[in-house]
Amino acid sequence: MARTARSRRRTLPVALLGAVGLAAAACGGGAGASAASSTSGGDETTGPPVPAQAPGPTESTPPAQQAVVGADRHLATELYRELAAGEDGNLFFSPHSIALALSMVEPGAAGATADQLRALLCITTDSSSWHDTRHHLDQQVNNPEAGPAGFEALRLGIANGAFGQAGFPIEAAYLDRLAQSYGAALEPLDFVADPEAGRAAVNAWVAERTEDHITDLLPEGSVTDLTRLVLANAVFFSGNWLTSFDEARTAPAAFTARDGSTVQADTMHGSVRTDYVAGEGWAAVRLPYAGGYSMRVVVPDEGRFADVEARIGDVLGTVRHQRGDHQVELSLPKFAFAAEADLVPALQRLGLVDVFDPELADLSGIVVGPAGEDLHVSGAFHQATVAVDEEGTVATAATGLVVGATSMPPPATLDVDRAFLVAIEQDSTGELLFLGRVLDPTA
Repeated sequence: MARTARSRRRTLPVALLGAVGLAAAACGGGAGASAASSTSGGDETTGPPVPAQAPGPTESTPPAQQAVVGADRHLATELYRELAAGEDGNLFFSPHSIALALSMVEPGAAGATADQLRALLCITTDSSSWHDTRHHLDQQVNNPEAGPAGFEALRLGIANGAFGQAGFPIEAAYLDRLAQSYGAALEPLDFVADPEAGRAAVNAWVAERTEDHITDLLPEGSVTDLTRLVLANAVFFSGNWLTSFDEARTAPAAFTARDGSTVQADTMHGSVRTDYVAGEGWAAVRLPYAGGYSMRVVVPDEGRFADVEARIGDVLGTVRHQRGDHQVELSLPKFAFAAEADLVPALQRLGLVDVFDPELADLSGIVVGPAGEDLHVSGAFHQATVAVDEEGTVATAATGLVVGATSMPPPATLDVDRAFLVAIEQDSTGELLFLGRVLDPTA
């Protein structure tokens, strides 16, 4: 709809607890798109094909879901580039969490605001069908497989929340979409009377769902008496390796950070039968969890980190689709850190602009009557934590938008003794839960 000049300057922020970057480049055409482009780019793999231990999305995922997975992976790499640019430290975030948080905004957007969100999320079908597909994908992602007997079950919790100003006239159709597609029932809060209590309530919701790994997602001042809606997503992941590392073999070892300095990092050692792939300037290994998820560790060759990082989308596509069954002698440092980001600048650079502008945002599908013209997204916050040790991985993330085994395989050795990239994804669909880099495992 066309926007008219505002007669009032008062704006009603919509809070987004974490957000996702808008991709200015072309959307991924499906979950296999990255692999196709990477093959043409010359990333060749070594070793014979491995049996289908980690099925690709074309084998088990309906075409409509493939499109959403492909779009999410494209979005993940675009946002990775923006968040990594100009930063010197480790990076870890959940593109899945961010995509979900922004997806909950889309049904309420109109005009150019909707166009930008649809471009960001690579929505090429009608909105209703896309949200239904997203819902079915999310149900599959949030349903880990049963692990082998004797293994502790993989724990995965993905939750969406909506917190609205009590008495504010939110459209029934919008609330129905949040409930049906995202399982987010509106929880009324009184931001007007006590914004700090509202902020505390949202942060408590996030803390409960991340088992207190993230306790202060919304920073002080992010919720005010003008806040009318907060949309939040939280992800908790705890998985054990299918092949654990012997703690008795863990010992300090030299690790070369990206800046060339050397630190002593507690380093795990083990022998794993799994996918090992080598490409142009890098080598990678898949570390499967009991439960249908895997961590991909990509180790650039010495002096090639920046080059490989710049090709992260193509490299991850190759790593996923080109398999090589090997018995891998692996050394991997333990690491644990937290990361946070104000997503607004990154999103704006990627083209998601209007939704953050009080004069341009059109969220009229959220509110009954003209009050929707006063809504804009006033903040987009994201936090993530990760801890990797001999048994497995615990990773969490939260995003908020404030409105207001056969024959013996060949051997391989991979010493992760320098800066590397990590991704955690579902084997069956390829949906990326987490993405990041480790420049210094002791930081």
